[in-house]
Amino acid sequence: MPTESVGPLLKHARETQGLSLDQVASVTRIQLKYLQALEEEQFSALPEPVFTKGFVRTYARSLGMDEHDVLRRFSEASNKYFGTGQQEHERVQSTTEEEKRGKPNRIAMGVLIGVIVLGLGLYLSRQQQPTPAPTPETTESPSVSSPLPMGEETETPPLPSLREHPREQEMDIGSKTISAEPDLPPVALPTVPDQSKPVKPKTPSVSTTTGPLLMELEATQLTWVVVKSDGKEPEEALLQPKQRTTWKANKQFTLTLGNAGGVRVWLNGKSRGPFGKQGQIVREVVIRD
Repeated sequence: MPTESVGPLLKHARETQGLSLDQVASVTRIQLKYLQALEEEQFSALPEPVFTKGFVRTYARSLGMDEHDVLRRFSEASNKYFGTGQQEHERVQSTTEEEKRGKPNRIAMGVLIGVIVLGLGLYLSRQQQPTPAPTPETTESPSVSSPLPMGEETETPPLPSLREHPREQEMDIGSKTISAEPDLPPVALPTVPDQSKPVKPKTPSVSTTTGPLLMELEATQLTWVVVKSDGKEPEEALLQPKQRTTWKANKQFTLTLGNAGGVRVWLNGKSRGPFGKQGQIVREVVIRD
């Protein structure tokens, strides 16, 4: 006996309980178009598998069904579509990353060529400038004094007699004695600071960094969340109203909310958000200190 697919299974369970799609949407906070796409198995109208699995789990739990069994049926039904779509997404992402890596290389190559051309131009311009002629060095012939004629002698005038210290020489004028040394005012010498006491340099205060990041989530309404701590694998959870969870990281969190207006966020005790309205899906929100 073939296994019933996920779409007809959810629709049959909903109709058995007498519920409409609008009623399920108001309880699960999932948009009506996504619930209808799940029942009709229109996988092209659904978001990425990580978000759609959260819808399937919430939908099955609201109807009292075994969510693991429903998720297994969903994976079997959507494996062909999401497998091909995932390969195409990875191919497009790889092409985009290669283009981003190639663009800086082209810019760097252009800058390098410009520097080489500029340096070559400066070198050629210096080679074309005329070299100034060297200035001849002038030599001066030494002056030769003419010798004195023979038989003539020069008399050397006697030197005046001075005392040992010229500043203390005195002259007698009449009956008064005048000192040749002037009276100079005293000169104030600069004061030298006392270096017997060493001066301690002031050390600047260094701020200490805080410890790891702690993020707290509290649901005010039924919502599912996907949390990625640093470079670890993402973790998803379905939060009931007034339910609180905590995560730890060293650098940052990447947060995805299925009901952005139904959850409160704190980072190290400080409130963050809100990140959207009720029923709105917010993806890849980076939260860091």
